Formats: sequence, C-alpha cells, structure tokens
Amino acid sequence: MKKVFATLVLVFGVLFAVNASAGFLNIEVTPGGDGMAGKDRWGYSAWDDSGFENGSSVVGAYDWYEYGDGGWRNAYLQYDLGEFTGIVDDIVSVTFNYNLLSTRSRGWNYYDVAGKLYHAEDSSSATGNASDKISGNQWLETIMVGATLGWHSLDVTEYIVNDLTMGYAWSAFEFKEQGYAEMYLAAGESETPSYLRFETASSSSVVPVTTPEPSTFALLSVGILGVMYLHRRKRSLE
Repeated sequence: MKKVFATLVLVFGVLFAVNASAGFLNIEVTPGGDGMAGKDRWGYSAWDDSGFENGSSVVGAYDWYEYGDGGWRNAYLQYDLGEFTGIVDDIVSVTFNYNLLSTRSRGWNYYDVAGKLYHAEDSSSATGNASDKISGNQWLETIMVGATLGWHSLDVTEYIVNDLTMGYAWSAFEFKEQGYAEMYLAAGESETPSYLRFETASSSSVVPVTTPEPSTFALLSVGILGVMYLHRRKRSLE
C-alpha cells in the first residue's frame, strides 16, 4: 500500500507540475472586431460598395448573381495582441478558432468551395475595428461546401509570432468569397465568437484559462489506483 500511495503522490506531482508550467489565454474577437463588406449590383448597373456591415450574430463570405442582380461579401476580423507585447519568445503555439454555422452553393451552377480563410501579412494599419477592411494575403484554409459544422481550429503560430515581431498591435484575418457559394460563422456578438488561443511556456506570462480542475486529477488518480489494485490482486491469485 505504501508503494501505491507513493505512486499517487508522484502522479499528482507530475500532473500539477505540467499544468503549472504552461499558460493559456483566449483572445476573442470583439463585436466591433468583425464584420462584412463587399459590392452590390442591381439591373446590370455598375457595382457599388455595400458599405460596412456588422452588429449581427453571424458574419460570412458569399457571392450571388441572377439576371443582372448580384452581390458579394467578405468577412474581416481583428484580434488584440496587446497581452503578448514583449513576450514573443515565451509563445509555444497559437491557434485560430471559429464556429462554422453553415455552407451552401448558390446559383444555377454548383460551386464546391464556400470560402477561403486568409491572414493579413501586414496589419500595421489595424485599429481593432473590422471596418478597416484589411485584406488577407496568406492562405490558411479552404472551406468546402458541406464542411463539418462546428468548431474549426488552425495552427497560426508563425503568423502571430511574425505580427508581434513586426510590432503590430492587432492581427487581421479575412474570409473571402469564392464564387456562387456562401459560408457563415458565429460573430463577436454571438455566444461563440471566434478567438485566438495562446499557449505560453510560462503561466506567469498570461492568465491561465480552461485548466484542469482538482476533480479531474482526483478521478485520474482513482483510476490509476484501481488499475494497480487489480494488478496486485491478479498477482496474489496466481
């Protein structure tokens, strides 16, 4: 039994040490940090700017056209990097996370690409407002019509580290339309806004989030204790 107790103490020590050695922080897009803009056309007239649109619980990218009428939108997003100024070397990884709500093809011809996600290499002019309409030029993902709905996560570590190295206060992304199709994701006004998730080597760099609770460790330890007990019982029966 002493060996069992010593093993549990060791397991607890290792788990808490691992948990304490890393920090996590989610930077969510703000209600003003995402929105859509594009152009519209009615009756074969000239294409006119749509103006900037936000305030809805969804944002997206789409393109449609029928009998001289049409319109398209791209979605713009910005994320605050202020928490990480001066601690670039402490960053382990960064992921871009968004909640995909719907995709579909539009028009008489079937288009299988709903949209594409890009990061902006230069966000020096970003102010934290998506109305800056900073265009992305670094491809990250192609979203297909029929893609799995729900949360999508992409590794964007090298892009965010470059943003911070360049001294940018904000990181900018864009979902671009790709023809007669559409895609929508949860916006900053929703309960599931997109976000950047940072992992740092030291928990002192950021405020930890989504860390395991004590009950998690307790359950794991009970499981380990049970396995060890069964193993010892099996040996005694032999």
